[in-house]
Amino acid sequence: MVSLWKQMFVEHPQSVNETYFEHLIRAFTFTFLMISGGIACLIHGLVPGLFTRVGSRTINHLFQCMVQNRDGTQGPNGGETSFSESDVTDST
Repeated sequence: MVSLWKQMFVEHPQSVNETYFEHLIRAFTFTFLMISGGIACLIHGLVPGLFTRVGSRTINHLFQCMVQNRDGTQGPNGGETSFSESDVTDST
């Protein structure tokens, strides 16, 4: 029983150099970013001129945070993921 608890709540966060609560906050942050990016993509599908780069920026940011910066030097809020005027109006 202790082994299962340790495997579920201790080993994985340690494998990415985080405590349980650091991992929880990071996972919730990623969840918010993925949901908000997905909503922007949904809106973009309906109105192609809106949120033209939010999806790709969100994916790139999450990739940098999850894969390239696993050592913890850049937190989940270290890059640009918010919706800006250029995301809504830029068609490139």
